[in-house]
Amino acid sequence: MASTTTAYIADARLDPPWSECGDPRSADFGRVFARSVADGAVALSFDRAGRRHAQTLFAGAQLGSDIVIYGRRFSVVRDTTAAR
Repeated sequence: MASTTTAYIADARLDPPWSECGDPRSADFGRVFARSVADGAVALSFDRAGRRHAQTLFAGAQLGSDIVIYGRRFSVVRDTTAAR
């Protein structure tokens, strides 16, 4: 089975997914916000406050600048305020 690259997957901003992924009127729509959580996992949310959980990536998962959720590509915004 051939793999699909993100180049062929619709961007959420241009073609919203079928599932509820935040407010399409928001300037942040089409982005997910990444925050480090326990044991090296990363929590992704559809809003800056982290209330609309999107997905959790467990330790060892590689997170790029884009991610595909619900068949649409979202830009990843990393939490730069997290303690190091």
